[in-house]
Amino acid sequence: KPVHLPSGLRVVSNGLSLSFTSAMDEASASDEQNYAVEQWNYEWTEKYGSPEFSVASPGKQGHDPVAVKSVKLSPDRKTLLLEIPGIKPVMQMRVRLRLKAADGATVEHEIYDTINRVPGG
Repeated sequence: KPVHLPSGLRVVSNGLSLSFTSAMDEASASDEQNYAVEQWNYEWTEKYGSPEFSVASPGKQGHDPVAVKSVKLSPDRKTLLLEIPGIKPVMQMRVRLRLKAADGATVEHEIYDTINRVPGG
């Protein structure tokens, strides 16, 4: 059976570029509603572990939702660009996606990343 997995993530100046091992369904991949993105930071202390803190309100515990403005699919349908205005460094980001592959299979994943630097930012 074909494997439908994320195979790469790159931070670009205007968002995230996600690559997959197989082609995605264009209608499904292009729908911003199929993605849920949130981010948070941790507190640096001498103790192990930390609560999760808002990026927008650093003293407040919790996660911040991240708006996906648009999604662009590459011509080979294996890479998509999540356009995220104002993307910036963050300790933890989670991208949840629920898509269809070109063959109709459900592609559902959670991807965690850290953004240390935004190109051009």
